[in-house]
Amino acid sequence: MNSQKTLICISAILLILSIFLTIFNRIYAFNKAGTDFVDFMTHFYDMKQYYKNNIIPTTGARFEMGPMLKEVAPRVPGGFFYIHYLLCYKLAGENIELTRVFNFITMFIPALIFLFWIYKRFGFSIFSVLSVLILFNIYFVYTNNIFYNPNITLSLSFLFLTLFGEYIYIYIYMRKIII
Repeated sequence: MNSQKTLICISAILLILSIFLTIFNRIYAFNKAGTDFVDFMTHFYDMKQYYKNNIIPTTGARFEMGPMLKEVAPRVPGGFFYIHYLLCYKLAGENIELTRVFNFITMFIPALIFLFWIYKRFGFSIFSVLSVLILFNIYFVYTNNIFYNPNITLSLSFLFLTLFGEYIYIYIYMRKIII
């Protein structure tokens, strides 16, 4: 019984530490990540073209970042990246810093849903450990702070893992009932 209480205390301390370090890390990294690389400028230019022309994008980011004014670079199929970018940009009232805040929120919500699912499925201790591994992961912090095409895939993978885990759980549970 004493070891169980110790485990819960350690897990709670780990979770509280994780939350504080995550908040500090997000605030610290916000100004340092993002706008100084060429892909950001190219994506911003493409998004502004869609925004000015009032077009819903059907193609994604370019494979190669060539000259911005020439449309010769092949593109990734699907325009969800630019739709997400446009939505955040419109919600922010055409303010790029506020757009990044909306991007952070929309990229962070799937991870929180995933962690909530971990808590419900596996308990407080596993939830505490995974919250440290996910929320304080420097790559995840970086991807939440900038607009870049692969980052949406990373964020949506948390939703996929949650849905896939539930699918497997229900499938196994239903087989036990039938058998």
